[in-house]
Amino acid sequence: MFVVSLPGSAMSLSPSVFPVFKQLGIYDEFIRLSVPVKTATGYTADFNIIQQFEFDFVRERFGGYLQIIDRPALYELLVRLVPTGKILYGKKVLSIEQDDDRATICTSDGMKHHGDVIVGADGAYSAVRQALYKILSENNELPKEDDTSPPYNTTCVVGVTRPLAPEILDINDDECRCVSILYDNLPYMSLGFTAKGGRCEWMVCQYSDDYKTRDDEDRFRNSEWGPEASQTMCDAVRDLPSPFGKGQTLGSLIDNTDREGISKVMLEEKLYKTWHHGRTVLLGDACHKFFPAAGQGAVTAMLDAVALANVLEACPTNHVDDIKRCLDAYKEDQFPVAKQAYDTSVVVGALWKRVRITYRYLMAVNVSVEFT
Repeated sequence: MFVVSLPGSAMSLSPSVFPVFKQLGIYDEFIRLSVPVKTATGYTADFNIIQQFEFDFVRERFGGYLQIIDRPALYELLVRLVPTGKILYGKKVLSIEQDDDRATICTSDGMKHHGDVIVGADGAYSAVRQALYKILSENNELPKEDDTSPPYNTTCVVGVTRPLAPEILDINDDECRCVSILYDNLPYMSLGFTAKGGRCEWMVCQYSDDYKTRDDEDRFRNSEWGPEASQTMCDAVRDLPSPFGKGQTLGSLIDNTDREGISKVMLEEKLYKTWHHGRTVLLGDACHKFFPAAGQGAVTAMLDAVALANVLEACPTNHVDDIKRCLDAYKEDQFPVAKQAYDTSVVVGALWKRVRITYRYLMAVNVSVEFT
C-alpha cells in the first residue's frame, strides 16, 4: 500500500546494491539516470578549502563509485517493476491485527486488507511500527529503549532545483560535483550535488548544541515535512553564499526549486531492537534511522528487502510458526549489518560536529587554517 511522498533531495547509492539492480534488469538504466561521485570538497564561506576527498578508492575496492540519483527518478525506476494491480495508492494504516491464521491491516478509508505477513516499509515515522509497538506496549512486551523517540540536534531543508542557467551553475552530466560550505559563526552548513539535466540537489543543515526529540516538540509524526514547515528556514538562509559559488546565494537555489519539492526534516538516529512480532515485520527506516550524510539509509533498506525476500521465499508454509522462524532469521541476518551502518552513521555525525566546532573556534581566535 502506497502513500507517495517524493519531496527531498538526492539519494546516494553504493556498489553494495548494484548486484540487486543487475538481477532486476535495471542497472544500465540506473547508471544512465545517475551520476558518479568522484570528489567532494568542503569550503569556508570565503571559499577557502577546508577538506577535499577523492573517491577512487571506492571504485577500486568495491567496483564502482557512489552514484547520486533523484528520489523521484529512482522511485519511477523501481515502481514500474511491480504489476499495477499489486499497488494500492492513497491507503493510510490506522491499525493492524494478527492471529495464527492471518494478518490484517485496517486503513483510514474503513477497509480491511488481509494477508500472511505485514511488512512495515513505511519510513522513519512508520505507522506499522507504531501500531505494532502499541500492541507490544499494552502487553508489556516492548523494550524500554524502543518506547522513546530518537534524539536529534540537526534539522535540514532539502530540495531539487529545476534546470539551472549556466550563470547560476555549470553542470557536467557525466559526473557529480559535490560541495559544501561551513558558515562562519552561524549554525548552518549547506551541501550541493549536481544532477542530470542541469539540476542541483541541495541541503541546508541547522545545528543545535542541545538534543531534542519529537516528543519534546509535541509534533505529529510527519508534520515536520512539507513546504510550509520549510519556508521559515529557507527565509533565514537565503542570503548565505551558495556552495557552488559564482557570486550566487542559497536563494538562487531555493527560488529555482518548486515549492512542493522543498521539505524539512529532523535528522534523527536510532537503531530499534524490535524488528518483528507475530506476522508483522519492519525494514528500512522503520527499524533503523541513520544520519543521511553517512550514505547508509537507502542502501541498508535495500539490503533489508533482499534479506527479507529471501527468507520469505524459503518459508515452507504460511503457518505462523514458520513465519516467525523466517522473521527471526531475517533479523539475525540483517541486524549486524544495520548495527555496523548505525555505528558508521554515528561516527560521521560526530566528525561533522567536530569539524564544525573546530572551525568555529579557529574563527573566534582569528586563526587562518586549511584542514588536510
